[in-house]
Amino acid sequence: MQRHELLALTGWPDPYPGFAPLPQQHDHLWHFDEAFLAQVVYRHCPQPSLILEVGSWLGNSAVRSVRHYLQTLHWQDFTLICVDTWLGSVEHWLRDADHASRQALSFEHGYPRLYDHFLSHVIRENLQDYIQPLPQTSVNAARILAAYKLRFDWVFIDASHDTLDVLIDMDMYWPLVKSGGVLCGDDWNWPGVRQAVEDFAQDHQLRIYDSEHSWALFKK
Repeated sequence: MQRHELLALTGWPDPYPGFAPLPQQHDHLWHFDEAFLAQVVYRHCPQPSLILEVGSWLGNSAVRSVRHYLQTLHWQDFTLICVDTWLGSVEHWLRDADHASRQALSFEHGYPRLYDHFLSHVIRENLQDYIQPLPQTSVNAARILAAYKLRFDWVFIDASHDTLDVLIDMDMYWPLVKSGGVLCGDDWNWPGVRQAVEDFAQDHQLRIYDSEHSWALFKK
């Protein structure tokens, strides 16, 4: 599904026209587990139509993955929906004021400007045709997407590291994964994330595929 088709279906506003990218951009690294994704996800889910990312932060993961899909895998007709509040998580707000991820919140009059940095990143990479932000909590976004009866070839969870939060995200988004699709995510090396994935897999009798950083569960 192309992005203009998604906007026509949902009536969501196009965030890019008229937006002036910020002159400076935060550069936080994101681990792109290309080998794991190629072996586990891409092999089982060739040429997706809709992809969903829950937790997008500054857009590094979205930009790097879409660039890889276009340049290496030569995919074309797909859209990545990025769900985030762009307000930061609990851990970001509790860190010291001089911590890099705290500073990345880019407060202006007490309000984070993460969303502006995200849009700026996408525009600089000229990937507006493939990336659609959905500024919502993960729970609200799941309900919105379900209401439109959207289903995804894969869902990538990379939001909270708290066990309960991750379990809630997995419960909310598992029904939105197509049969034969995959629910996967980052931060397998975080104890809270690993515990959530293991609990979910046990409850649903699913096999976990994992690497140092990533995990995946396939839906029959």
